[in-house]
Amino acid sequence: MAVAFILAVILGRKEYFIADLRTSAHAKTWPFMVASQLGSQGITWRSFAAVSSVAILPLMVTGIFLGGFIVKGLTAGAVK
Repeated sequence: MAVAFILAVILGRKEYFIADLRTSAHAKTWPFMVASQLGSQGITWRSFAAVSSVAILPLMVTGIFLGGFIVKGLTAGAVK
């Protein structure tokens, strides 16, 4: 069940097309914010790195905390 949760979170966060259609200038989702880091001089790498790090951080924390359950589930399924 932990693997299903992680995959649902990852796939849910990648809905760029829906986020692009339904957001206004004041409300943006993480994928849209990461993609909008293009300035007049090109990509602003500092803000791109900051937004990307903040976007990835919840997934990393979730994976670290649920990693033990993932291993337990995979080994239990392999032993059956």
